[in-house]
Amino acid sequence: MSAPEDKVRKRAFFIVASFTVSTIYRRWLLFFSLLLNTLSKNCVNFPEDLGKIYKIRVWIDNSGAAPDWYLDKIVFVRLDGTIVFPCDQWFSDSKDDEQLIRELPAVYEDEDPLPLVNYNVCVKTGKRRSAGTRANVYIEIHGERGDTGRRPLDDHNYVEKDNKFVRTAIDNFVIQAVSLGDINKLVVGHDGSRRRPRWYLKRVIVTDVENEKVYFFNHRRWISEEDDDCTLEHAVEVEFEEAESSSEDEGSSSSSSSSSDDEEE
Repeated sequence: MSAPEDKVRKRAFFIVASFTVSTIYRRWLLFFSLLLNTLSKNCVNFPEDLGKIYKIRVWIDNSGAAPDWYLDKIVFVRLDGTIVFPCDQWFSDSKDDEQLIRELPAVYEDEDPLPLVNYNVCVKTGKRRSAGTRANVYIEIHGERGDTGRRPLDDHNYVEKDNKFVRTAIDNFVIQAVSLGDINKLVVGHDGSRRRPRWYLKRVIVTDVENEKVYFFNHRRWISEEDDDCTLEHAVEVEFEEAESSSEDEGSSSSSSSSSDDEEE
């Protein structure tokens, strides 16, 4: 007989984080995002339908006098086995690849982990008057195996290192995550901060570098508290996808735009 749907099975995990000794005395704040489950001290409550753990997401808030943190690995020890999440990288805005958030694939004894994949994100701002924004923009990519979590599109993953999200700009970013499989949706928004935060987003193109697939998300709307639906976050379904080799170049990514398409803006 199957258990009632509302029944929750509790399992205790011993969580071991291996890191350099010099970071022990620094002020840092570590968050674990484990498939939307709450982490409380050293125990995690798992609903029965959680399924197999395939990754965790770790980040720091970069506060304090010396926030840089080197993480070797995280180990989950439970009664039916051990799950290792290797890292061997810095969480820092000045070291390695300057990332403050990382996804770590689960390594089991009897199988290979899912690969870490670089997703190239090309963001096209429209040409309407005052289309650009100075607000802090973020994106969340969704696929068959979950999502990337909210990722800021800032200088830490920006390719050009120049002014971002200005009118008619094409901005390129790189987001690393455990493989999502086929991508089907993204969530994009901003925090509404700074002067003139309203933003007219035309299109987002996501390229899965590992599998050579390109996903197109046409938007053509304002993200603003004063225009359109007056919200700062939109969910956008994938419009179509194609192989990377067959896509046309738009800056460093693909585009399906035309002169008539631009006139719609």
